[in-house]
Amino acid sequence: MSTCTYISRSKRRYPERICKNKNCNHGKRYIPTDFRQEYCCPSCGEDAGNDRRRELNNSTFQHEKQLRLIDKKLSVLFNKYEINGYCQLQKNLLQHEVIDISLGVQQGINTLTKQKVNWLYEYGTEQHPENKDWIIIHKKPK
Repeated sequence: MSTCTYISRSKRRYPERICKNKNCNHGKRYIPTDFRQEYCCPSCGEDAGNDRRRELNNSTFQHEKQLRLIDKKLSVLFNKYEINGYCQLQKNLLQHEVIDISLGVQQGINTLTKQKVNWLYEYGTEQHPENKDWIIIHKKPK
């Protein structure tokens, strides 16, 4: 039986169940007052939801975090090496900063050079049209 205090207005009782929270600290067994009840108490339901969200953050959103980190690194490089709104860098500097230029949220075409641009959120990268050892960093206009 659960040691967790769960206040219910209903006097109904259903067959004893086991709490679905894998980390339940309340004895696991409880008598539900609603046929839909899956957890022995609200805190177990919240804990299980938080655990599911943590797993989701560590797996599904890992790619998103990586893209945002690369966008921040491109921002720093753009602001450091930008001359008159134009920024070009050697590929080995991007490799040193561990920036994967093949990643992107969307792709576009530079109308001037007809080259493919891999856009992240605020910044994008493009292969230099004349020298393959150089990369151009673009900033999205506001």
